[in-house]
Amino acid sequence: MKQVSHSSASRSLPHLLFGAMLLTATVFYPVEAAISSGESPRKNIQTIDAGSIRYVTTVESPHASSDSATEDRSEKYVSNASSGPQIDNATYYADNGVGSVTRIELYYNSPLQDTELPDSLILYWPDQTGEVRTLGRDLLIIDPVDSSHVTGTLSPPFSPGQTQLSESASDLGASYRHNPLTPDTPATVTHFRITDGVGPLLKEAFLQERLYESDNTLILTFSEPLNPATSFGRQLQLIRQGTADTVEVIILEIISLVNDSTVTVQAAPADNANRDVRVNAGDQLRLIPGSSGGTLADLDGNTAHDMNRPVIVGFRPGAAAIAGAWYVDSDADGIINEVRVKFRRTVEQSELDTISVQWEHRVFRFPSSACIRVSDSLFAIDLGGSISTVTTGGAMYISVAYGAVPGVYRTATAFDSAAPVLISLLYTFGTDLYTFGTEPSDTLTARYSEPLKQPPAVDRPFNFYSSSADSEYTVKVASLGGKDATHRFIIREKYPDNVAPQWKYDTIRVGDPASIDMDSLKEYIKIPRYFLDDSAWINTDADPMSNAVDLEGNPQIDDRNKRIGIDFELLQPRLVFIDTTESASREENRSGCGGCGTGTVLAFIPPLFFFARIHLRRRQKPKP
Repeated sequence: MKQVSHSSASRSLPHLLFGAMLLTATVFYPVEAAISSGESPRKNIQTIDAGSIRYVTTVESPHASSDSATEDRSEKYVSNASSGPQIDNATYYADNGVGSVTRIELYYNSPLQDTELPDSLILYWPDQTGEVRTLGRDLLIIDPVDSSHVTGTLSPPFSPGQTQLSESASDLGASYRHNPLTPDTPATVTHFRITDGVGPLLKEAFLQERLYESDNTLILTFSEPLNPATSFGRQLQLIRQGTADTVEVIILEIISLVNDSTVTVQAAPADNANRDVRVNAGDQLRLIPGSSGGTLADLDGNTAHDMNRPVIVGFRPGAAAIAGAWYVDSDADGIINEVRVKFRRTVEQSELDTISVQWEHRVFRFPSSACIRVSDSLFAIDLGGSISTVTTGGAMYISVAYGAVPGVYRTATAFDSAAPVLISLLYTFGTDLYTFGTEPSDTLTARYSEPLKQPPAVDRPFNFYSSSADSEYTVKVASLGGKDATHRFIIREKYPDNVAPQWKYDTIRVGDPASIDMDSLKEYIKIPRYFLDDSAWINTDADPMSNAVDLEGNPQIDDRNKRIGIDFELLQPRLVFIDTTESASREENRSGCGGCGTGTVLAFIPPLFFFARIHLRRRQKPKP
């Protein structure tokens, strides 16, 4: 852009005197007279004297917009066919870093003499309904190098921050000129188009909460829409808070377009020497000027001014980072019914949009209304029966969506905070049930809702409830080890001391497994009656950390933990009858095999014996 001198030396004293005489000879008509004669004074025509207006003839610039050509120009002005240089193009500029239009550059279709300058210009910004300024001849300077070029200085400038023409703008300028060579003819007005030469400004900058330490996600708002193709690369200058240190920042990616002038971008330091630099709230950002290599431009191709102002970086708490998440079985029934999510800052419930929970290849989505605010940063999500399987361990993933930042999600793995419960407990009668002179080696096989960290090391890991005696009891056992969620125990006491005396030695006979009838159990081999129809659960009075503890270290400490009925399993060996002596017959009687004939005895003949399993399932509902 050519620099134009504002010196008045180019105007000679004779010219000024001659113009003054012509101005004295010009005839003015009062506004009141024009109105009384039925003539309509043109809107926005320059007022020359208080209470008077100069009649002019409208002459269209050959480069005026088509919109202006269709305007109603029915005002009855006196025609003036004077010719002369016409405005070929005009552009607004801002000679500052705040986006305030300070000058207009006009180019005519032929060189101008001083006498051909307009008497005044009427200028609008950003459209005809916006601000208006009047430039007298004294503010118009002809370029001494190119006399077809005129520079006009706005005094005062247009307001700052407006760097874009309105879409509805047509002809933003009007040139008024009275030809001093023809003092008896009216003045003329020429309407002309003005283009935008004002570069964009950075209006606002916010740092969005970080997903990770090196994350520089910025929400940038500009004074006008930008050409996206010019937005990448070295475009921003960071000024560290409280210092004069500057770091150039590159725009790596446009994450989303919030509107036509606001974008969410991913940024990073421009060179490796500053790779650890982070944009923080309180820092300042400005645009790298076009003269220094910045390419970020508006839709008219204008780049940032050399003095474009910096803005202070704010903080946008749109997507709170998750500090941790875990799932719980709040009523100890073995079914996950709640997820808890803790954020790194205070979060209002209105910030949350949806929360998705992935569990066992299924995804459940919950609205923010399903969240219960436990504290400023902790929320509980009621799963509302979405999960129905008895499982207290496994992988769960959480994804949180936020209303203020669509498309941005915070994700986390929810850790296991649910303690194991019993799923089943199987009472197995020992393999030596028919051996002579020995006690049965009965066992319990427990299956838990998740793998245990170690076999239970307490001697009374379970509580039992006798529906017949309406009392609770425990049984002393010893661990036989186990794997994952299944563990076996050998029963060390057949008749526990805390069983009521009337039930202590009461037994039921169990016989031929092929013909077991639950209604006539009294006919079969003796087993402790107090186990039938009973329920069991994890004993929380025993040392919790030595009992049922899952792989994450969660012990079962809730006495409400799930009650289950006891299953029974009978191991029946193959029987062989052989002749025996009278002493053997006595062993027969001890074994309870009254069905065997005299002189025979029931014995094991390995390796011909085998086991046939049957299940006696009579489940007791959990104790109320």
